[in-house]
Amino acid sequence: MNNSKIFITIFLVFGLLGMIRGIDPVSNNEFYFMHVNAKNDLGRTQDDLSISVVIYELGLRFKTSEFDLSNRDRDGKIVMWDVPSDIPSGEYWARITASNDDYRTVKHRPIIVV
Repeated sequence: MNNSKIFITIFLVFGLLGMIRGIDPVSNNEFYFMHVNAKNDLGRTQDDLSISVVIYELGLRFKTSEFDLSNRDRDGKIVMWDVPSDIPSGEYWARITASNDDYRTVKHRPIIVV
């Protein structure tokens, strides 16, 4: 039982996601840009990572191509979305995930459509 507590603590401290920045608010028929910093503090090279953004309320999913990240290295990825004209104004929660077959880190942030 103690081993699982240690693992959870390490996983929360050492993750794959750094700062996430987006251009908010965004209007219909505009492009929304989100810059996601991936950082590798996990102690070994991470192969085949990808960043995905899911907005469940809108049924949207975006994913970067796979990339490798050496230990202690960082990389920035841009996710772009052409906001359709029929999306109602409001605040939508995006789930941002950095993952490969071995690790997964998740953060959430709002996206505001006006």
